Amino acid sequence: MHAGTWIGLVALATSGAFAAWIGWTTRPVRARRVKVALLCAAGALMAAWASFTDDNLRAETLFEVVAEGNLGLAPGTPAPEHVQRFVVLHPGVVHKLTVYPEYPPPTAKRARFDAEVRVQVLDQDGVALVDASHVHTHSRYRRDWDSVRYEFTPTREGEHTLVLAPLTAGIPAVHARIVDPLGVPNGRRAPGW
Repeated sequence: MHAGTWIGLVALATSGAFAAWIGWTTRPVRARRVKVALLCAAGALMAAWASFTDDNLRAETLFEVVAEGNLGLAPGTPAPEHVQRFVVLHPGVVHKLTVYPEYPPPTAKRARFDAEVRVQVLDQDGVALVDASHVHTHSRYRRDWDSVRYEFTPTREGEHTLVLAPLTAGIPAVHARIVDPLGVPNGRRAPGW
């Protein structure tokens, strides 16, 4: 089952249990039944929405990864480069790459500093389609850092390389997602997403 389906089922079960718990003995039978029915319907709608959203993301996701950051490295140690391979199916089409540092879920930790990450997308010949560095800012209103989106157009289908390098010390993980707007037969999401 997809993550969205699980989220929806948990929401359905939780709303049903909550409805049964609230006022079960203090309300007339008809009011209890209406309340349970409404909350179960809300849970079912949430389940359908989560499944639909996850299916749409999966249909466009060419590749997604949550790469290890540089948390716990000794000062002065060079930034680790995480090399990932992915296969381009539709050359000549603009692909979108979204990158941001994050604390992998589940966590309540918040971003407290700006984080710089270097990103490269290389074709089979080692030609850079994306070669950029970005300082991701944190916000006191959000848990994670901001994201950045790069666009690139591969010229050939086949294996390409994604290189992620967290440059600022203390980055726990780097999330990257590549979207092919023409769709992917078996979109692969990162574990837990």
